[in-house]
Amino acid sequence: MTKLPTISIFAMFAMLAFLTGCGAGEDDTGEGNTVMGLVSQNTLAGCGEIQYLSPEPAAVLPDNFRTVIMGSSSAAGAGASSPSLSWAGQYAAWQQQSNRTTVNLAKGGHTTYHALPEYCQPAESRKQPDIAHNISRVLAEQPDLVLIAYPSNDAALGWAATESVSNIMLLRTLLAEAGVASVVLSAQPRNMSAAAITRLQQFDMLLSQEVKDCVVPLFDILQLDQRLNPALDSGDGVHVNDEGHVLIFNALRDMLTQGRCVVLPE
Repeated sequence: MTKLPTISIFAMFAMLAFLTGCGAGEDDTGEGNTVMGLVSQNTLAGCGEIQYLSPEPAAVLPDNFRTVIMGSSSAAGAGASSPSLSWAGQYAAWQQQSNRTTVNLAKGGHTTYHALPEYCQPAESRKQPDIAHNISRVLAEQPDLVLIAYPSNDAALGWAATESVSNIMLLRTLLAEAGVASVVLSAQPRNMSAAAITRLQQFDMLLSQEVKDCVVPLFDILQLDQRLNPALDSGDGVHVNDEGHVLIFNALRDMLTQGRCVVLPE
């Protein structure tokens, strides 16, 4: 797939708006899901033909709902001084207060390609599915809610935002078909080239179009001059420190408690 040119993000969205007006947007499937039509299938993923679906918000979660986290190093706790202070650790502790289980399958260095089901055959220039951490492994945990967090590795490797969002929509489709709610954490700022930062911004714009109320917006609260805020930098220009993890957890909790994507038990 050819990379998006960095010319005009606004022109891209003008085109998307035109397609939506021509009937390329969402259609009701009649099965509690909606058809997503703005992001094309990613041929580099090698997953075959698929119609992307997204769970219809707001899914009502059961009292003892089970959460699985899938993602990369930030979700695995990188940058935090201890696992309990990572955003995922704080989330798990929050749910533990109500005797709910959280399973964290995130792994450092992972990309949206690692997360694909094992039947996909990505191009040699892309990563291969990791059966110990991919969507198939997630579904084997029988979750009620999945948190998807791949904030910057795809962009850092030079892959187009359309690829990453397409891969995430495949994950959301498989979860929707299994009756599982899902939430996507947005891109996080990182000290990278201007072109890579543009890819992060494109990623967030496309996510907002496709996932809408089920995206946790993080970029703006963590950035300074479009890069990782030095006050939140754990020291590598990539991962947030304890304070940054608190901000991510608070944004996630605030989104979940708003009731627009999922409805938490009382």
